[in-house]
This record gives sequence, C-alpha cells and structure tokens, in this order.
Amino acid sequence: MQYNKLGKIPGVRRLLGAYRNLKNPDELVGRSDRGRATPADAVAKFSYLLDRIEGAEILSEPFEHVEIKNFLRPEHLDVILNDDQVHFPPVPDVAALLSELEKRDYEIKRFPGCTEDINEYLEMLEGAAGSAALKTTEGRGVTFRISKYRTPLIHQLVTFLNGNEYRDAMMNKFGKSGNTRILTEVQKNLTKYEISPHPDIRHKAMTYLLNINRDDGISDYGIHTHLLKFKEEKQHIYKFWDDNPELERCWVPWEWCDSEKTISDNNTLVLFPPNNHTLHAVKLEYPHLEFQRTQLYGNLWYTDTTRAEPGCPHSKLPLS
Repeated sequence: MQYNKLGKIPGVRRLLGAYRNLKNPDELVGRSDRGRATPADAVAKFSYLLDRIEGAEILSEPFEHVEIKNFLRPEHLDVILNDDQVHFPPVPDVAALLSELEKRDYEIKRFPGCTEDINEYLEMLEGAAGSAALKTTEGRGVTFRISKYRTPLIHQLVTFLNGNEYRDAMMNKFGKSGNTRILTEVQKNLTKYEISPHPDIRHKAMTYLLNINRDDGISDYGIHTHLLKFKEEKQHIYKFWDDNPELERCWVPWEWCDSEKTISDNNTLVLFPPNNHTLHAVKLEYPHLEFQRTQLYGNLWYTDTTRAEPGCPHSKLPLS
C-alpha cells in the first residue's frame, strides 16, 4: 500500500525536523538543564511535590519504587487536563491527528519502542509486520513531546521538574549520589508503542512518570506501565546482570516475566532508580484518535560514569 510523501501530511515536515537534526541519541538527554537554578516562583508554587516525595513509602515489590497517588494538587491537575495544548477533541483519522499535534507544538522524538518514520508507522497500523530489528516486541509506535509550552502554569511545572530541587529530592529519596542531568517533558505515545520488559540501562539514575490522561475512564484501556518480575525459571538472569556490571542490560521477551503491578490511575507518580531488578514494560493498543496516552515523563542520567559495554541480546543470555 502506498502513502503520500511525508510533506503531503500537514505539519509532518516540521514534526520530523527535530529528530532529523539529531546526530547523537544522547542529545535527547543532553538538552536537559544540568545545574539549572529553578525560578523562585516555580519553587514556591510546586515545593509541595518535594514534600510528597520525601514522605512517600518506598515499596519493595516487585522492586523498590515509589508510587504517589494524587501527586498534583487538584487545581494544578485541572489546568493540565483542560489545557488545549495537552488534550484536544477526537479526530477522524491519523492525518488529522498529526495535524492537531503539529498545531500544538508537538515534535516527534527518538524513543525506544518507536519509529520516527511516519510511513512505516502507517503501514503498521494497516497490519504490516513490526520492525525486524526489535525481536522482543510486536509493534512500534510514535512518541511526541511538546517543544514549547503555551500555558504559564504548565511551563512553570515542567521547569520545576527539570530543576535542582526536584532532582535532589529524587536522589535523596533512594540514597543516590553522583552528577546527573535531567529531562522532564509532556509526552504522548500513540498506539502500537511497545517496550518489552527491561530494567533500563546502567547509566540511568532515575526513571519517573506521571499519568496526566484526559480522564480516569482511560484507565480501562491497556495503556499503562507494567512492573514485572522474572518467572522462576528466568531468575538466574538477575545474577548474570549482577555478576557482569561491565555489560549493558537488555530487553527480554514478555513471556519470560510476570506482570506484578500496573500504574493506571491518573495523577499517579511512579519513581524508581534502575537496577538489575527494575523490570518494567508497556504495550499499547488503543483508539488514539479518541485520546492519546499522555504523561509527564522524565529521566535522570549519570554524567560521571563510564558507559557499560553493549550487552548480549536476550537470545544469548544464559539458560540457567
């Protein structure tokens, strides 16, 4: 099946522009603000989030993490959920969806489990096979992030979540140290986005996300992050990763794991420092013309550690 060239879909050239200008995948995190001093007005408005992280219980199953319900105050959440840039009415087709995203200053981002090729994505939606390069997944989606925030309160919130105070609160919560860089953005994942179970790479210091979907009814769809454990016959892989810190960790097939928990409630933050046990995954199959999976998504990355060598793929992991 043939599709129009990308330029024939309104806004796609600009949506792809930011991706095509990236020469190095690390630029996606390198654009974060190391050492940014958070503006005083943002600290005053959102410092209660630091207290919520400090006071939260560290849960131990299926691995150490923090889950905080009702993370944002109702008046702050209400601004986000009713913001025309973050959420918009249903659209009739994918071309209209791309056009609406472009109008609202979203850009395609290089992201695991995703393609940056719109035509490849459209073919997948029509039922074509997924990318042969990703043997552990069954589909690939597209991820968009807002490039310029229009609403002052949302801009202040994102600025705060990229600041020193928030970074330090996360690191202190889990007793972590080291130089890091931070990136937090409003993000949308379209249908077919999938990342099979993985613990995150070794130079990532923190992973966190906050569900800011349009309403709680979306919780009925399978669009949420799974926290998992290896099945008993695969638990030797934990030790393999423990014993080989110089090797990078890899993605593994879903059937090797059991899903122990999903983070489905709106306005719920999940936060954890990646280690050999922090298996998490997501697989999206939902009507993205009606709504889009939307999050405040962020990471901390160590800047003073040596990167691990490429690890063996899941097919080469030890059998026992």
